[in-house]
Amino acid sequence: MWLKIMAGEISQFFSILEADKLEGPYTYVHKVYKPLKMDSGDFTLYADKETGKAYVFFERPHFQLICATLTDDYTGVTGEYSTHYGGLLPPLTREAPTFFERNGKKYLFTSGTSGYYPNPSKVCMFDDYHGGHVNLGDPCIGDKNGTTFNSQITSVLKVPGKDLYIAYADRWNPRWWVPKLSKQIIKGMERHFADYKPDTSPKEERPLPGVKTQHKENTSIARYVWLPIRISSCSVM
Repeated sequence: MWLKIMAGEISQFFSILEADKLEGPYTYVHKVYKPLKMDSGDFTLYADKETGKAYVFFERPHFQLICATLTDDYTGVTGEYSTHYGGLLPPLTREAPTFFERNGKKYLFTSGTSGYYPNPSKVCMFDDYHGGHVNLGDPCIGDKNGTTFNSQITSVLKVPGKDLYIAYADRWNPRWWVPKLSKQIIKGMERHFADYKPDTSPKEERPLPGVKTQHKENTSIARYVWLPIRISSCSVM
């Protein structure tokens, strides 16, 4: 079990646990784990059925996307890794990586980093986990507002026994209906992160130890959006 932890003074990291049964009990392998000495944000894990090798795709927060090969026991990284979507700043930096594979082709959905405001998704296609990728653009056909239908893709399900894949996405704030990411929000984020350095947290994002903090957004009311995937020679949804 890999968990993403956000913890003030020590920023963002993984906690990794293991158990003999799915329902536990679990014990810690790593309480604080920073792969490759990097902070780690949203992530996805995938084990290749042909090779047995596993990989983690994770956001190096507000900086780039990393693909790292896991150790044979799946509890850490080997040191083999590649970087993707580098040189971007929020809200263009990519997060929420969602991986799936079909007929040998590998696909990755990602979202921009705009807090709880939805934004356009991107999808890329590749053959090698650590190789180059082909950008296929925004996969959401008919999404006139560029908000991934007011949601953020979180996983892809394959329907058993069928060549059918469904992306499901978090609609974090169903009470909001964001027509489009405003220019004011974009400019504000660009200013806020203009001097950002990876693997550090801005001081204002570091609460004092023992002081409880709470987001104003009520994510307990989040809903799911279901998006059937259509794959052709030039598009993915």
